[in-house]
Amino acid sequence: MKKERKQDEKKYGCIHPPPVHRPLRWGYSACFLDKKLVGCLRILSDGYYFGTITELLVLPQYQKQGIGRELMQRAVDISPTTLFFGAQPEAEGFYEKLKIEKSLQSFCINKPINVTD
Repeated sequence: MKKERKQDEKKYGCIHPPPVHRPLRWGYSACFLDKKLVGCLRILSDGYYFGTITELLVLPQYQKQGIGRELMQRAVDISPTTLFFGAQPEAEGFYEKLKIEKSLQSFCINKPINVTD
């Protein structure tokens, strides 16, 4: 089995690092103006293969001033991995302007909300 794995590594350029036994890593970046939080971004990553931007938020009155662009650049700088994320349809133009490649479509599992009175 190990011999076959080594042959696959040579043939396909595969790398098989040791199993990771650590929790997800996270990072965030925030933008303040006059002590007011006007934008923030949060990422999660396993540190090896997968990273995701969970939120990118900029207050409406501060949008189109470069804050989102700067937060995205900081996400790239912070993350040790490729970043994957979904976007609301109205935000797709923002990411296209940043020349971010459109990737896989995301899926969602909706769980019923249990509200007790």
